[in-house]
Amino acid sequence: MDGRAEREKIYVALGNNVLEGIHTLAWTLSKWHSHPISIIILHVKYNNTCNHLSTLLGNFPEGIACDVKMERIRKGEEDKIDKMLSKYISFCDNVPAEILDIEQFDEPVQKRTIDLIYGLGITKLVMAFSFMKASLKQKDAMNAMLYVHKQKPGFCELFFVCEGIQVFLREKDNDETVMEDDNGVTVARMKDNNNNKSVAKWCLEGLIFSNSRSIDSDPTSSSSSSEFPLINQNLWEFYLREIENYYQELLSLNLEEENHNSDFPPTQYESLREELNEAYNRIQTKRKEAKQNIERHEKAEWAIWFCNRREEELENRIKEEVAAREELKKELERKKEEVDEISVEVEETKKMVIQVSETERQQRKVIEVKTQILGEIEELRRQRIMGRSRRVVAEAVNNNGCCVFREYREEEIVVATHSFWDELRMKGGFGGWSNVYKGRINGYTVAIKMLNSPPAFSQLHYFLAKVKILGSIRHPHLVDMLGFCSEPKCIILEYMDSGSLGDILHCRLRRWSLLWHDRIRIAIEVCSGLGFLHESQPRPIIHCHIDPSNILLDHNLVAKITGFGLHGCGEECNVGSDVKAVGVLLMQLLTGKRNFLGMVREDILDGSGGKWPLDVAKEVEDLAKRSMSNEDMSIARVMEELNEIRRKHDSIAWTRID
Repeated sequence: MDGRAEREKIYVALGNNVLEGIHTLAWTLSKWHSHPISIIILHVKYNNTCNHLSTLLGNFPEGIACDVKMERIRKGEEDKIDKMLSKYISFCDNVPAEILDIEQFDEPVQKRTIDLIYGLGITKLVMAFSFMKASLKQKDAMNAMLYVHKQKPGFCELFFVCEGIQVFLREKDNDETVMEDDNGVTVARMKDNNNNKSVAKWCLEGLIFSNSRSIDSDPTSSSSSSEFPLINQNLWEFYLREIENYYQELLSLNLEEENHNSDFPPTQYESLREELNEAYNRIQTKRKEAKQNIERHEKAEWAIWFCNRREEELENRIKEEVAAREELKKELERKKEEVDEISVEVEETKKMVIQVSETERQQRKVIEVKTQILGEIEELRRQRIMGRSRRVVAEAVNNNGCCVFREYREEEIVVATHSFWDELRMKGGFGGWSNVYKGRINGYTVAIKMLNSPPAFSQLHYFLAKVKILGSIRHPHLVDMLGFCSEPKCIILEYMDSGSLGDILHCRLRRWSLLWHDRIRIAIEVCSGLGFLHESQPRPIIHCHIDPSNILLDHNLVAKITGFGLHGCGEECNVGSDVKAVGVLLMQLLTGKRNFLGMVREDILDGSGGKWPLDVAKEVEDLAKRSMSNEDMSIARVMEELNEIRRKHDSIAWTRID
């Protein structure tokens, strides 16, 4: 759809008063500035068949001038109207505007206006007061306005505008017509008497009264006080120019030359000149008075503004001074109260020092007892956890004490691992020949280790022999086997919630930290599990690959060893190999690093383990070095020395926890 077709048509009825017409258009553009509109300017085109000449000073008979000069005057009037309408169009700027001339003959203009509203379907009509004044007297013009207001159809919105301000006409009981603004304040009035002032004069006086009253009511408003003098001065200048133009045109006419052809007496010409001169002088006087009034008003406004500003400054200073004094008074009272409170606190502090000394002595005794109780509680908690784990495993043991394992079918393994979904794959096993998946079997979370058929496992009887050995090993710190599958070859192990010790020590994004006393406990639990493997019959089971990745932790950080019994060890592997591996593990627990060099110092200890006691760190370091270098060391001896270090420093750890 064309953008022009979407514009709403606003009809604006304007007269020959350019200044009032511009004000009316400005009001219209301001009211609908946010809407797409087009403006249709209604202008009454009066016929030229009348036997009189219209001027600002009134109507004169055509006989006052010859036909040629009358034609010049009419031509000048038409040119002036064309220029005026061009000014209206150009003032609308980017808003589309056009002129609609209303032919006026015998029908009254108010009735012609009502016919146009119905004929054109006008929904919005803005009417300036000068629209009807050119053809009607004041009383008739005002009655015509009221007639249009009363006779207009309901679909038409009618707006009366005078000098750029929307006004409303009201009829009073005393034959008085008043003009009110949008607040209901009367800004002008007109009675039915013999005072024949023009409509423009009537509107102007009303606006002067309205603006002067608004200025008096709000002396601090600079915009209200400055807007009216400019409009007033522009009006006087405009009327002065109009009168001067007519005055010069009439003087330019050689009236004496046409004396013989006219019945108009010469005394009338002299009287007309005198009236023109008198009007000119009166306008000049009014202009000077208006200018003087503006200057006096501006000076008064400036004086009022300056006095108000000084008054506000003085009031603010007085308020600030009073507030400052009140604040100083309050501050003095607060200081006095603080001195009294400090005196009381000093006395109370002296009494409290004596009480604190006694309390500290009693507290030390309580801490010793509490440390002992907490140690016992922690030990019972771990025993309870291990008991639960043993009960789960015991379900796989028959009444004769022989371990039985359920052999799972391939379909069950596929379902448990969601067809070996990569998201459930936890890590690769030793040498790359096994993968570990997280799965669910019978409602329990388990770890399923898939064996990727190394040469030794290609024979079923070898695989079953390994499964039988693993099934016979039960210890609180060894990961238990819960079942197996012959094809594909895999074993089902218990699941450890907290992952491996390596994940905690070496991962950059650690989920949690291990305190130093927890690290010593984990080392003891690892030694306990290795000691059990070394005491196996008929020959010891050597792990050969003890490191943080093969030490798993449950949700309570209890350590269990995995990765034993499936792969063989070389001839160089023996019990001493596992002892040396434990020494390396102790150094990694101290430093939190895979590679370590030199002596252990406070600045290279793993800070995530808390503040290590230096004597504890030195003892653990010494034990680690002896384990790595002395072939006579055994797992049992390492565990015994670790237990001694733990018992010696348990009180330190629990005190820091408190």
